[in-house]
Amino acid sequence: MAKLSDFELIENALISIYRIAYYSENLTENKLNEDPKSSDAIKYCLIQLGKNISKISKEFQQKYTELSGIDWAMLAMFKMDGYFLDEELWEVINDEERGILSYFDDIETIYLKARQKPENKEIAVIPARFFKKDDTLPLKKKPHKNSSLNNFKVKSKGFNPRNHITTHSSIWTVKKK
Repeated sequence: MAKLSDFELIENALISIYRIAYYSENLTENKLNEDPKSSDAIKYCLIQLGKNISKISKEFQQKYTELSGIDWAMLAMFKMDGYFLDEELWEVINDEERGILSYFDDIETIYLKARQKPENKEIAVIPARFFKKDDTLPLKKKPHKNSSLNNFKVKSKGFNPRNHITTHSSIWTVKKK
């Protein structure tokens, strides 16, 4: 398998963090603990997020300062299966200061900046029309300014995990003709 570029890795991370938000959107802590399918899906996305973040070069990380070095390292730790207990999953995704969902805006900003390069526009998986809106979105009852996450839910506006758009590392990725 070909080595993915830093842009492809950050795009995969953005897709993973969106899927985490999508899968946990209508769940409470008790419902999450009682729903093994959602719990497993979120854990899988956390591992994929960690694997992609851990492969991003130090030069790329230093260029995009939206995340500190500690934040890059913390996100990369999720590549290890068993990094946290099952009972801690709710806190891992929803903690106000260090929860995964609190990083969505920063990862999206990094992705959008990296996407501006002509070579990255050619290989982008997420359609450009997705990013044309600039709305304030309540995600988990917390406002996320400058986020396009709510556009993901509308099939006609771009990415939706049920549309089968996949990450760059997936064996099911379809090449553009």
